Amino acid sequence: MKNPIGDEGREAKILRSVNTRALSELQTGEKGKVLRTTAKGPVHRRILEMGVTPGAEIFVKGVAPLGDPIEVLVRGYHLSLRKEEAATIFVEVV
Repeated sequence: MKNPIGDEGREAKILRSVNTRALSELQTGEKGKVLRTTAKGPVHRRILEMGVTPGAEIFVKGVAPLGDPIEVLVRGYHLSLRKEEAATIFVEVV
């Protein structure tokens, strides 16, 4: 029998049960563990190719004065992401 809540409903419940936020919501100096990305198509592939994969630890090094881009440290290297890209990456704050 198929779950009436569906996979997305169950996933949303799991994301709410832990301290989960979009990467774009983290402040300078905060650290998180990547849970998932909701980007689609080429943007999704590009984010994964840059090492932002589930389980990776990510540290917010800085945010530009107008909030875009965001500089993060992931897998030992610095990466700048647009705020709209960072909004598709969900992390568990650690």
